[in-house]
Amino acid sequence: MNLPFDKTARLDGYELEQLNVLHKAIAALKTAESHLRPALGVELRLTLINGDAAQALDQQWRPVFNQNADIEQRYYGTWAEHFFVPERLDEEYLIDNINNFDDPGAFNVAVWCGPRLVGIGRGGYQDEQKRGFVSVHLREGDPDPHHPFKGKIGRIIHEAASCHARAFGVDKVYYIGPFSPGAVKVHESMGFKKQMVETRPGEHQTVYVGPVPGRLDQRYALASNRLFRQEP
Repeated sequence: MNLPFDKTARLDGYELEQLNVLHKAIAALKTAESHLRPALGVELRLTLINGDAAQALDQQWRPVFNQNADIEQRYYGTWAEHFFVPERLDEEYLIDNINNFDDPGAFNVAVWCGPRLVGIGRGGYQDEQKRGFVSVHLREGDPDPHHPFKGKIGRIIHEAASCHARAFGVDKVYYIGPFSPGAVKVHESMGFKKQMVETRPGEHQTVYVGPVPGRLDQRYALASNRLFRQEP
């Protein structure tokens, strides 16, 4: 994307490369969004985790935490710290802040239903793609049990991670624990395989391996729609 005054001209080669990687990650979320909307409706949006998501978590999810203090640390301790959360996602802001991103090619997603934040997913590192996989360390749904995509967040995040994997040329998504009983149920219901794999050089972990569908053809779209309709 060229701005009228082309602010990319002042980026060095590495910064421009990282900006292009970030564009690819954002475009992958838009692809996943287009795949899922026929089943879930036009109110579904997928974005990077940004300032709006952080604000929505405080305003929409915290009231539930206040009534269930035992789950607050599980949600907050997993993603709210230790990595850069962009305030905005417009092109000028991304150009100005490209060096603040810890890893522009790492997977992360905020799942929205209109203005409501209904899920978040966070992955590992861009370097993993060189070893043939995208990792997902965090996948959480809105703690309100009555949110509109209840029972569907796992599938939404997997479609987002799959599109991210395809965009970066890999064919596996590794879900890395610890795994709650609910997460195990979701992974197994989606046909993921539990395996011991090398997630970093010399480091092996037990993961659930999620298949990455190939080109989204009509048969896959229909199967996806049926799966969503069957969810409770």
